[in-house]
Amino acid sequence: MAYNILQIDGGDIKGIMPAYICQEIERMTGKRIHQIFDLIIGSSTGAVIGGCLAAGIDANVVYDMYTSKVCNEFAHKVKKWYAPWTWSKPIYRRKVFLDLLNQYIGDIKLSETSTNLVITAMGIRKGSTHFIKSTEAKDSIYRLVDAISWSALSAVWYFGGIAEPNYKWDAEYPDGTVTSEVGEVFQDGGQGLNSCTIMYGLVNILAELINTQSDIRLLSIGTGDYYKVKTMKDSMDDTQIRQVINFLPQAREESMPLQVGSGKYVAKNNPRIKFARVNCALAKAQIEFGAQQYKDVFIQKAKKMAKQVPWEWYM
Repeated sequence: MAYNILQIDGGDIKGIMPAYICQEIERMTGKRIHQIFDLIIGSSTGAVIGGCLAAGIDANVVYDMYTSKVCNEFAHKVKKWYAPWTWSKPIYRRKVFLDLLNQYIGDIKLSETSTNLVITAMGIRKGSTHFIKSTEAKDSIYRLVDAISWSALSAVWYFGGIAEPNYKWDAEYPDGTVTSEVGEVFQDGGQGLNSCTIMYGLVNILAELINTQSDIRLLSIGTGDYYKVKTMKDSMDDTQIRQVINFLPQAREESMPLQVGSGKYVAKNNPRIKFARVNCALAKAQIEFGAQQYKDVFIQKAKKMAKQVPWEWYM
C-alpha cells in the first residue's frame, strides 16, 4: 500500500482545473478522492476543493459548483470604478461564497473529515502562515467551513480580512521560546504565489519515511502560471525604480518554482518517493483574480493537464 498525498494550489476561479482533474481521477478509479488520498493539502481555492473532497463530496459536484455557481458569482463585483461609495469595499461578497460552502459542506468539524486535511492561512499577528490540521487537537475543533474561509475568503482586497478572536495558536520565537496566543487576523492563504503548499507535502513525506515502509506519492495540481523569459535588452534597460518594484513580489513568485524543484529533487534521490506536478501555462490576462470570462479556456487546459496525471499510481 502506498501513502498518497494530494496537494492543490490556490488560484480563485482557476480552481476549475484541479476540480476537473479530481473529477477525472474519481471517474477513472471508481473511488472518491478521500478513499484514494491519505492526506489532502490545500490553500485558498485549493482549500475549498480539498476541504470539500476531504468531507466526502463527489469531485463532479465540486466541479459543477465551480463552473456554475462560483463562476457566476465572480462575474458580480461590488467595487465599481464609477461608484465612489463602493471604493472602500472588498471586490466580492464573502457571504455569498460562505453560504455556498455551508450549503455543500454543512456544519462538520475538521475532526470529522473522511481523510487527513491541512489548510494554510496567512496570519497577520503571526506574520507567517498557519498550518491548520484536521489531526491536531487544537485545530480539529473548528468548523471545516470556517477553516476554509480563513484561507480562501480572507484576501483583504477581494473579500476583506477575517478576524477570529478565539483562534488558538503557538508563537515560536527565534530563541526557542513558545507562547500560547489567542486571536488572529487571517488574510489570504499564504505560502507564496498561488499559495503553493508542496513543501508541506514534502515534510509529511519525510515524516512518513520514518513511520512506514510504504512508497509515498505526492500529486501536486496547479492552477496555471504565466511565465516569460525577458530579453537581455529589456533586462539591461530596467530602471532602478522598475527593479525595486519587481523586487517586492520576487520572493512570493519564486516560492512555487523552488517548491516544485524541491519535489523533483527529493523524488529523484529516493526510490520510495514519487512526485508529479500537473500544471499549465496561461496568458497574463488569464491569471488575474476572478477571470471567469476564461472559463472555457480553463476547462480546455484542464483536459490537457489530466493527461499529465500518473494514472498508473491509482489504477
